[in-house]
Amino acid sequence: MREAAYLQAHWQEPRGDRRQEIVFIGMGIDLPRLRVRLDDSLLPEHGAPGPDALADQPDPFPIWRRQEEAA
Repeated sequence: MREAAYLQAHWQEPRGDRRQEIVFIGMGIDLPRLRVRLDDSLLPEHGAPGPDALADQPDPFPIWRRQEEAA
């Protein structure tokens, strides 16, 4: 019965329980800073009416590197 409760908690019309998630796994992740960076990268709907409009937007994240390479 736990599955039914999970589905009910995550159900959103019109697509049901389908969604996208992103997961960060690692040591020493600064979660508050990461959350701010992710929130700052969101665009209002009028700022990105479709995928073609995204090409002109700046990338808010630097090139990802290993910690050793970033030092």
